[in-house]
Amino acid sequence: MNLYYAIAAETDTTFWEDVWNYLYDVYLRVDGNYQNLGLEKMPLFSIRLLVLGIFAGIIIACVAMAYHKQILGGAVRRLIERGCLSPDKAMTARELGYLKNPLIKNALARSTSLRSVVKCVGEEEFYRQQTADMEAYEEKRKSEPKLPRYKKREYIVDTATDRFYIPEDKRARAEIKFEKKGSGWLSTVISIVVMIVAFFVLLLVLPQILGFLDDLFGGL
Repeated sequence: MNLYYAIAAETDTTFWEDVWNYLYDVYLRVDGNYQNLGLEKMPLFSIRLLVLGIFAGIIIACVAMAYHKQILGGAVRRLIERGCLSPDKAMTARELGYLKNPLIKNALARSTSLRSVVKCVGEEEFYRQQTADMEAYEEKRKSEPKLPRYKKREYIVDTATDRFYIPEDKRARAEIKFEKKGSGWLSTVISIVVMIVAFFVLLLVLPQILGFLDDLFGGL
């Protein structure tokens, strides 16, 4: 602590000012003029933001893939393992062991990706009945044209009571789409850590890389 005060006294800056100055000098300072690369009007800070965006996109994609394969894929594999391949063998979230899992419950209710292969018995019955009601109503409107148009309703999935299954004809597609291989959480975390380290290393050496490329293209 005494060393800190001694340094602060010599520089007449606070600790946080020193931290900011360091971050600015290392990561934010606008320097370099890479005319041969066509980047003379693009500050280094903007290039670093572009690199950050690319790395962030890759990290988000890795997490999304792991979620797709592990969370959603886990539900698909459990439905198949439990033999839920027809309406009469469908199970509720409680029977599948997902009653207290908010991610799976939300996916069963709203995930377009998961619901493309996982069907809800109650929802199918609801829309089947609604279609029949709509057809009967439209027939009635032919004789009573002043009646308003039939208003369709959206089914609200109740994960506590609704039963879910994977139709037999969608089983192969579900197994391929939600295959577990190569998307474990451990490998995802390791990949993210490696990419974060690579990102900071790239930020540090980016001026040198751009300078080298600029000189190379200039020589050509």
